[in-house]
Amino acid sequence: MRLLRRLQTLFRLGRVDAELHEEMEFHRAMKKRELERSGLSEKDVTGAVARAMGNMTGAREEARGVWLPGWAESLVQDSVYAVRNLRRQPGFAVVAIGTLAAAIGLNTSVFTVFAAAALRPWAVREPGRVVSVYSFATHVPQGANNAMGFSIAESRFLDSNSKSCDGLVATRHSYVRFGSDKTGRSSNAMIVTGNYFRVLGVGMERGRAFLREEDLAPVPQAVTILSYPAWQNRLGGDPEIVGKQIRLDDVPFTVVGVASRDFTGTASLRADAWIPFASLRLLRPLDGSVPDLLEKPDYCCSAVAARLRPGVTRAQARTELELLSRRFHMEHSLEPDAILLTDTAMVSHPGSKGKITVMFSLMFAGVFLVLLLACANVGNLLIARAAARQREIATRLSIGASRARIIRQLLTESLVLATAAGLLGVGIAYILPPYVLARAVDEPPNLRFEPDMYVMAFSVALSAGASVLFGLAPALHATRVSVAGAMKGQAFGSR
Repeated sequence: MRLLRRLQTLFRLGRVDAELHEEMEFHRAMKKRELERSGLSEKDVTGAVARAMGNMTGAREEARGVWLPGWAESLVQDSVYAVRNLRRQPGFAVVAIGTLAAAIGLNTSVFTVFAAAALRPWAVREPGRVVSVYSFATHVPQGANNAMGFSIAESRFLDSNSKSCDGLVATRHSYVRFGSDKTGRSSNAMIVTGNYFRVLGVGMERGRAFLREEDLAPVPQAVTILSYPAWQNRLGGDPEIVGKQIRLDDVPFTVVGVASRDFTGTASLRADAWIPFASLRLLRPLDGSVPDLLEKPDYCCSAVAARLRPGVTRAQARTELELLSRRFHMEHSLEPDAILLTDTAMVSHPGSKGKITVMFSLMFAGVFLVLLLACANVGNLLIARAAARQREIATRLSIGASRARIIRQLLTESLVLATAAGLLGVGIAYILPPYVLARAVDEPPNLRFEPDMYVMAFSVALSAGASVLFGLAPALHATRVSVAGAMKGQAFGSR
């Protein structure tokens, strides 16, 4: 609470000062009235009040010190002074902030993509309990090219027998064509087990999730769930869409629900629709591989995810699932597989982790080089600006300001520049990644480019670091001014 009050004081400094002055004047008036009633002359009253109240300026400063640490008050004063200086030179401010904003924006944009791929899990309930499950052939060393999925039969067996998981779901990607789409383009469909939405904890914007029997019924049912973007963009956001039929590959499917607007699937591409595995018999009636996919114990490979029970660790779940997998493989005379559990971030996929790491390393190296060049350019601008301020700096040194105090003031000015650039950089990072990806690839990856606490923290750290990079050398250079020479209008020199 004390820290909160101090932070509030930081943003109400003028009002707090006024309230303090008013209170002290009230006590002064009360003391004066008391002394006047005692019969003292006006001259004696004035002196007595001054002695009784003491050093009011010192008392005011002491009170301010209780409310606000000295360093914080000094920082506020330096920041206000820095803003005033920049307002006097708008051209310099625009060029410096624009240069830094472009560089910080590029770095933050790359980090935004990295955060979406490496730090952000699926948009599901309690994402920390949801894991991706992979199998590895035990006779082949574990590696990027050895990660596999599961057969539908094995995934159902694991789901039915696991005690460490609240459920396992299997998914498979397919393409479908919406009958209402006059462009004839294909859309992404995810073929899923009936417990998909329940296990992941995904809510519905309209309608309901799949029922378990819709995936296990002997007679398949043509039902589908749409993504929110597909509902809005392909079907005009029809509020009565639930219960209506749409055509997928010219097969009529009944829409039973619309997924929540922030959920676009669990695959690398954004899903437009979800269909139960059993409905594949209706969607692909002439495809002879569909019965094998649904029934054969060794038909690879569907992606599998699991929700761990509360209190169960990945290691415990992995041990149990591996035992169950070996049991399933023994019953069907198959080679046993090892099991791996990872988080659901895209970069955690064993088959792409190394490639993504190399790609982001190269991207970060490139944009960081841009930041260094921007800092060098702004640093040169600050050095040129310091030459025009040498008389001001010399005057402050001559009246007692320490070199360290002036360096701190100049660094605060750099921090103000970097902060303004950082705010613009976050705006760039919000717009640039989806804009570039939408034009660079036909199908943008299933990533959410939203500046979150990771992106904000990165931007703050980058801005602070940049302010030191481009501000420290000019500040040290500016304070090497010769006081006597500067007052006479001479150039910088050694002190």
